[in-house]
Amino acid sequence: MQWLSSSSPLRRALRWHRRLLAAGFAALAVYCVLAVLTGRDDTTVVVAAAGTIPGGSPVVAADLTLLRLPRIAVPEGALTSLDEAIGRTVVAPVPARGVLTAAAFSSSGELVAAGRLAVPVTLEDTAAVGLLAVGDRIDLLGTGSSGTVVVLAQDARVVALPTTGTDGLLGSGTVVVVVDLSREEATRVVAAAGSPLGFALH
Repeated sequence: MQWLSSSSPLRRALRWHRRLLAAGFAALAVYCVLAVLTGRDDTTVVVAAAGTIPGGSPVVAADLTLLRLPRIAVPEGALTSLDEAIGRTVVAPVPARGVLTAAAFSSSGELVAAGRLAVPVTLEDTAAVGLLAVGDRIDLLGTGSSGTVVVLAQDARVVALPTTGTDGLLGSGTVVVVVDLSREEATRVVAAAGSPLGFALH
């Protein structure tokens, strides 16, 4: 029959439609495979700072946001629930969108970790102290027996500063701040407490 011959328009149309359907099914199979592969849960939700959180500040709900990140990009100890952070005090500044981890807080909720001491020290040069923020790292400088400048403590973390309006200034050119020191550093600093100390900011 002429209408079913291999060269007839109808037969060519049928072959074309069969190829189109086969291509469509192949594309659908590829799509399904990709959907399964990309649908794997390779992300996790973590707690991050909605804006910069100053060091030494207690965290409130407005400070926080949730981010969904690839698991490979999530730092160790990252918090996954807002309740884990609210009400706790960060020991150093946290930048906006910075992921909050357990290390951002003292495990005991205190200013310093176990085995460390929060030591008040009297610093000279109040203008320079005004540049400090909680969480900054400083070297404490004193005067040795020979009159030379010596380093009493290295990389000491500032954990508290005088609040505006308080009597943090002890006199002309001096101010008290609280720093995180080891016991050995605290011994040296206390021994040199007869005069205000200098500092170098990291």
